[in-house]
Amino acid sequence: MQTQIVDGKKIRDKIKEDLILDISNMDSKPKLVLFYIGNNPVIDVFVNLKKKFGESIGIAVEIINLDESISENEIIEKIKNSVDKNTGIIVQLPLPKHLDQEKIISNIPQDNDTDLLREDTFINLGKEKGVLPPVIGAIDEIFKEYSVDLKDKKIVIIGKGRLVGDPARIWLEGLGIRPTVLTRSSMDFNEVLLNADIVISGAGSPGLIKNNNIKDGVILIDAGTSEVGVKILGDVDSGVLSKASLLTPVPGGIGPITIAVLFRNLIRLNR
Repeated sequence: MQTQIVDGKKIRDKIKEDLILDISNMDSKPKLVLFYIGNNPVIDVFVNLKKKFGESIGIAVEIINLDESISENEIIEKIKNSVDKNTGIIVQLPLPKHLDQEKIISNIPQDNDTDLLREDTFINLGKEKGVLPPVIGAIDEIFKEYSVDLKDKKIVIIGKGRLVGDPARIWLEGLGIRPTVLTRSSMDFNEVLLNADIVISGAGSPGLIKNNNIKDGVILIDAGTSEVGVKILGDVDSGVLSKASLLTPVPGGIGPITIAVLFRNLIRLNR
């Protein structure tokens, strides 16, 4: 079987064209404020890609880089000082371990929560404003682009994280679909994975999904990212190319679309 490889940049560019048109019809352009705590060469790349994309569509992106030793209360105060009706606020994850992620995120007002990191933003504004968490919005775009029918499919989510696993579950349940959620330590991991029609993985574990634990024709949505030396790797091993019918590569699959969806959220929340 020849695996179809998702072209994330192609889908990103389609969204970008629509965003440029939307922005040209707005009375005032929104702004994105990104809080980045600490320093990591790999995360630097992601942050700069967001800034570059924003600038390419005429949206200002302010990066506030804070020292890793900063306290939660200091971050929260800076978030509150950045709140404006035309401003999207995102906190770059992951945060340093000494910081309470939930406490910090809960202080981003719903109308400014461009990443939809707050579950109540997702639930309350998702349908009203037509927004999804960026990774989920990217997955949705891929399913539309490649005509993936979710009906009667066995869908497996790997991971329960805030950026991929948990919002993927909420999204699918909202569509009336009950996915199976696995973690790397699940007792029946290989057995369940082997029966999946569609896998959405955000485990952050390189090579977790291999040729011998998937079936022929499976659709693999690899949203996992791990830093290995100077490389970014996904959860899917390259050996799956003989079995999967559709695969999102890492990098170049989910990532570019996610950034475009982030800015689409910013525009929709400011209409």
